[in-house]
Amino acid sequence: MEKAPIDNIAEIIAKLPKGTIGLTDPEYYQKRLAQAYTKADEILPLLNLAYCAGVVDGEGWIGIARKFYERHHVYDRENGCFHQVQERDVYYTPSLSVNMTSKLAIDILGACLYGSVDPTTKKDKRLTKSGKMRKEAFRFHSHSRKLVKTIDLLLPYLKVKKPQAELILEFYTLPKIHWSLPDKQKDEIKNAQRLLFEKMKVLNG
Repeated sequence: MEKAPIDNIAEIIAKLPKGTIGLTDPEYYQKRLAQAYTKADEILPLLNLAYCAGVVDGEGWIGIARKFYERHHVYDRENGCFHQVQERDVYYTPSLSVNMTSKLAIDILGACLYGSVDPTTKKDKRLTKSGKMRKEAFRFHSHSRKLVKTIDLLLPYLKVKKPQAELILEFYTLPKIHWSLPDKQKDEIKNAQRLLFEKMKVLNG
């Protein structure tokens, strides 16, 4: 069968009987349209996550903070009671944060990921080179178990900060430190946390 000239295709389609499966069938179009919407519903969330991962890769921080505090009580396992002490101890807190002057970008992160959106706590009072006040910045922040959910969503799309994200997940595989645990076990957990902290410090340079 010879191919119809391009100029004659419209005339050929116009002569086809109604109900023909293909270009002239309204039901066929509705079916294909429904399929397209279904695919869009599946693809759009993935595109949003890919966008969020790009923002985190370029503007975000994924890390583990080390904080010190004064411990005033220690649990005596043998006697089943607490004793007063004055000791300096350490704990580690993983988190993800993004600071930007674009509120829209931060709102997208807040809508797609698990965390909180708020203005930055410290307003930048420095002036730009032109002598103008700097724009207000906004922050997306995620920590604790919400951070694990956020990392799970972003991990397939992260490029630059994927190693940091993997360390966060490894951190949360460690047992939680509880006052009732034996001192030896608590020390082992803290040592494992410290090693991950050191690895993260190298990655973030």
